Amino acid sequence: MHAVVNFFVSIITFVVGTVWFVAGPGGVLYGWWSHWLPGHSDTGLAYLLGYPGRLADTLVNTSVGVILLITAPWVMRGLVLVHARVARALLQGYGGEPYVPVVRRSSEYAGTGRY
Repeated sequence: MHAVVNFFVSIITFVVGTVWFVAGPGGVLYGWWSHWLPGHSDTGLAYLLGYPGRLADTLVNTSVGVILLITAPWVMRGLVLVHARVARALLQGYGGEPYVPVVRRSSEYAGTGRY
């Protein structure tokens, strides 16, 4: 069960983490690479917020990029915590006791001849 659920959790967290780390530098460097966009028109986020113009578009995208880069460590920590909570929830025993102590107890008897 854990493998199936973890597969979907991994896909979602991978996509969110990758987009967060790519969109951050992309937003910060928007003023540099936006000159090569074909047919640049007022259809960006700044225009939708009511600020038309290339300068406003560059400032909004750069601000969003800075915010994404600043919050990236906390977002990644949250995504790792999602993985940990899903694993803990799916790998615990029925009584709330994890399976790990059972493995440790059986490993104590390894090599002693008592099983």
